[in-house]
Amino acid sequence: MDPAPLSRTSAPRMTRSTTPVDSLQTAARLTPHKVLNPDCPAWQAGIPDQAPVLVILAAGMGSRFGQDPKCIQPVRGVPLARHSIQAFRQFSPSPVITLVGYRHLEVAAALGTDNLYVVSDNSKGGTAYAAYEALCAPGLEEKNPVLIITMGDRIVPTSLFRRLWDAHCADGHEADLTFLTAHYEPPRNRGKGRVLRGDDGRVLRLIEEKDIALEKDELARRALQNLTEGNCPLYAIRAAPLKRLLGSLTNANSQGQYYLTDIIAAVSREGGDIRTITTTPAEPEYDLLCADVTQPMDLALLESVLAARDDLLSSA
Repeated sequence: MDPAPLSRTSAPRMTRSTTPVDSLQTAARLTPHKVLNPDCPAWQAGIPDQAPVLVILAAGMGSRFGQDPKCIQPVRGVPLARHSIQAFRQFSPSPVITLVGYRHLEVAAALGTDNLYVVSDNSKGGTAYAAYEALCAPGLEEKNPVLIITMGDRIVPTSLFRRLWDAHCADGHEADLTFLTAHYEPPRNRGKGRVLRGDDGRVLRLIEEKDIALEKDELARRALQNLTEGNCPLYAIRAAPLKRLLGSLTNANSQGQYYLTDIIAAVSREGGDIRTITTTPAEPEYDLLCADVTQPMDLALLESVLAARDDLLSSA
């Protein structure tokens, strides 16, 4: 059972990385020259009004997969990240922006010509760095659509895209940020970013496992480690506020990277409306959403999940 929610005053005291600390707007360049295929027909067709745009962060290598990029490893004969692209297209007519880096031409060829590709200049900069670079897409900030952000090593079914969107726009009032959490039964919570909530249940922030380990107070560290509600990376937020929030982030953490999850604390500090949807072990999508693809054998789990529930990627 989870301990009582942590208050703002019990936030952990972190040891800073020795990496030079810069704001993201200083560290990353937003330039149209990073767009690999600016004449992409799907992008040229424009973004439909009141429709979200999908952003897939797929710039990393995945060193345990040899020379082949992780995001294009085949799952049931389809490149891994392409499953989420196809599922999103059953839900929204909008184009898809894909952040690529390692062997980017090969990745773009595998994931299809119907996506707009942005080539990262720092594939090890962290998830926030990559999400910030998505704003190189021409006209994106001006159009200011809701962006749904996911990772290239995850498979998100259509039903979850719809559920996230419905929560984000619930009761005729759009949230400032909506994201997916998961209840990880121990020990599956190990290695996950933990969701910290206040006494009223409102989300305060998310803390990464490696930063939890730096907490000097043993009781506070154990309380954080015992939290079972963790991050399951899927976010909805408009492009313009995302740029503002990301630009002010720093890499002052244990890994010296820019964490996309840090926007949660930023929105909370501003008193913004943060909403969550949660997946639990009782739900059919749970194993698909919570699968960690860190080594080749993990692909077999995805294969088995999809074989058992062939409807997961087609259900709306």
